[in-house]
Amino acid sequence: MNTLRERLALALTKKRGGSQAGLARACGIKQPSVAAWMNGRTKQLKANSLLRAAAYLGVRTEWLDSGRGPMYEDSADARSQAEEPAASWESWPFARLTAAEWGALTLAQRAEVEALAPKLVLMTPPAQRDGTYGP
Repeated sequence: MNTLRERLALALTKKRGGSQAGLARACGIKQPSVAAWMNGRTKQLKANSLLRAAAYLGVRTEWLDSGRGPMYEDSADARSQAEEPAASWESWPFARLTAAEWGALTLAQRAEVEALAPKLVLMTPPAQRDGTYGP
């Protein structure tokens, strides 16, 4: 699947009861915007729409965005990747959450975590952002 249009069409046909109108509602946008996605005028989705569309369609966000990796979270490839330990802080952003635990979250739950993370960073005093706590 080389284009967003192709990936959306495939995911929408595989979703039981899926429709362009349902996709628009799930993403909080109007039907003409989804029509632009489906006819290829839109080449890339905004992050919020991407997360919501992937959740509605039941597909992996990365697959929908770029076509990389498996389409579905429960594929053997996704399970093996989720079980691999993170190599370092730079490659895995969570100190207390394993890749397997992240893999067990639904796309909607992941979207909530990703939406909350920037707010938490802004609430953290700059002196503590480096991982140190206390005076």
